[in-house]
Amino acid sequence: MNASKTAGVKALVDEIIATLPSRDEHVTLAVFKSIEASPRWRKQYDDLCDELRDWVVNNWIGKWTREALGAETIRQVPADGTTLTGTYSTLRF
Repeated sequence: MNASKTAGVKALVDEIIATLPSRDEHVTLAVFKSIEASPRWRKQYDDLCDELRDWVVNNWIGKWTREALGAETIRQVPADGTTLTGTYSTLRF
């Protein structure tokens, strides 16, 4: 899938990252938790999943989060505290 098809995912990630008080290696998990906590962001997420499929949206949330922060992937870990994904990548800055 090319990046232009996931522009909505990028916009959602950029908006959420701008609201986070801090960014550590678990920032991708914080993005997922923020989506769950906000009815507006959850609707955007659900609409994107309907359009692109949930696994596509979740993968691109990870990619756009990493790119927005200029980070690199450390490892894949279980996503405790969210029902949107089972795992996420921790990041190194």
